[in-house]
Amino acid sequence: FLVYMIPIHDAWYANSHIHTHLRYQFEQDVVQLVLDAQGPYKHDLETREMIIEMLSVVPQNYNVQKTAEVAETIDKQEASVRLKETFEQLEEPMQPMFEHSYRGYEDLAARSRRTMKVRLRKTGRHGYIPSREELIQLTKASQGRCAVSGIKGHWGLQRPSFFKSPFDLDFDHKIPISLGGSFGLENLQELKEQDKVDPLFLENNITPIERLVDLPLIQIGDYVEAFTNGQYSGMVVGQKRSSGGLQQLTVLLRNGKLFEVRSSNVAFCLKDFAKSQQVAQTVVDSFSPQDIDANGVLQNISPAYNRAIQHYQRTLKLNKGLAHQGLEQLHKHFIHPDKETQVSLDELAAHAFKTKQPSTLQRHVTFLHLASDNIHFMPTLD
Repeated sequence: FLVYMIPIHDAWYANSHIHTHLRYQFEQDVVQLVLDAQGPYKHDLETREMIIEMLSVVPQNYNVQKTAEVAETIDKQEASVRLKETFEQLEEPMQPMFEHSYRGYEDLAARSRRTMKVRLRKTGRHGYIPSREELIQLTKASQGRCAVSGIKGHWGLQRPSFFKSPFDLDFDHKIPISLGGSFGLENLQELKEQDKVDPLFLENNITPIERLVDLPLIQIGDYVEAFTNGQYSGMVVGQKRSSGGLQQLTVLLRNGKLFEVRSSNVAFCLKDFAKSQQVAQTVVDSFSPQDIDANGVLQNISPAYNRAIQHYQRTLKLNKGLAHQGLEQLHKHFIHPDKETQVSLDELAAHAFKTKQPSTLQRHVTFLHLASDNIHFMPTLD
């Protein structure tokens, strides 16, 4: 478990520039048409800025002349209201355009699967191509039909249904312009040779693909810290394998309720919690494999486990309070003013508790501090 340490004065959100390089020329073309039209507000800078903002909901292949024709009929005093209403009405005529673009993207992915890796994931960002070079190559390969324009929700305009889970695209190979039925090893070798000299796909220009690792299995009796619409802590009382090497976990919370969570949402795991000294002081009869049903969930859970979880969480809270001064000094001690710093959980715990070999409890306390201070610390992929 590694974390990045971020200088507080350098904290920023990387997504603010997503649309800029994709939209700039298109926006300028439309604005120029509007300003060239004969209208009472042609030199009004405030109206110009308003038009630019509203154009962020328009796809790049929308008819810019129609936009200008609508704009030039609007009186200056009614510009704000009329332009707003006009763009709100664009959703229905734009829908077929989006569907055509999306079909073109799916066709591209199907034809190019031999040389292109596509990763779909749910994020809070709009759909976009990570770099200008990748945008150029993907546009060539799809004859300009790729769905790369993010759709903002201005003034109640809703995203089409297929944009509810925006996507990122990552490439580890050159995308061919076409793949016919005669595509074979010779063509593949030719593509590899092209990659060696193609400056657009040098290593430092490509968004790296996430490393594939074998995640350790989380077993019944482990203690986990999970994050999904909030933080949930407790002992695992059920687990079953799911697709992608992940697990579906059932977690016993301190109040006795059961909570289901995917293993990908677990940020910290304390192995064999049910066999630890903290639990042994409270629980007399431990569970056996015969107590687990066909769905992998522990049956007839003793209320003593609830008390053990509550006792352990009180111990964590007490130790976190005792180590408050050392924990608060972590950022100041490890940070470099001019760059991000990567440091392990063991290193942080060792410094906070002044020991070379931090205990499991000390590592857990340190983790809870890092999770509560997301201004200064953020987890890495490791």
